[in-house]
Amino acid sequence: DNWLPYYIAALGQVMGSMLKLNAFGRVLCMRALFGLISILGIVGFYYLVKDLTRNKTVTFISVLLYSTSIPIILHFRSIYYVALIPTFVVGTLLFYRKTVEKKSWKCCFIFIISATLLFHSLFLHFFIMLFSIAVIYFIFDINKENIKFFLVSLICIVFLTLPWWIYQRSFLNQVETNFFSNKEYFFKTIMGYMWQIQAY
Repeated sequence: DNWLPYYIAALGQVMGSMLKLNAFGRVLCMRALFGLISILGIVGFYYLVKDLTRNKTVTFISVLLYSTSIPIILHFRSIYYVALIPTFVVGTLLFYRKTVEKKSWKCCFIFIISATLLFHSLFLHFFIMLFSIAVIYFIFDINKENIKFFLVSLICIVFLTLPWWIYQRSFLNQVETNFFSNKEYFFKTIMGYMWQIQAY
């Protein structure tokens, strides 16, 4: 499974224990960590829209609509991978643009980290995002200056995600076998998803 949300939640539990908080306080610590990451996503979204539009009014309205939309609010309040995805999607897009525009290795490094964290938040969104960026690159940004950033980014991201992807495939194959062969496991899994839906 994607490990990053669990590690962040565990960090919140550790912080709550260190502060000697009760169970409710530890949950608040976990929510605070996910909330801080979500706020970073709003800040990143501001700079992304500002960079794309160069218009203060459009930027303000976009950020207002983004930060007050019901799906985003529901995502941000959860202690789950959905709270992380918007932030890392925005971060990946933002620093891809910064890398191409500024020809900056620093921006390229942050792009690699953001894309890797997106993979470890939810790998499906990671592949959709990287496919989209590849399309943008080959249509609009391909040239001799950008090719080195593109290749280095690709190699680093593959290096940082391939071990977990190999494990993930093995894990999913095992889950798929159990899922369809065991009726009790199938029922419990469906009920688990129903519980998650009502929790949102």
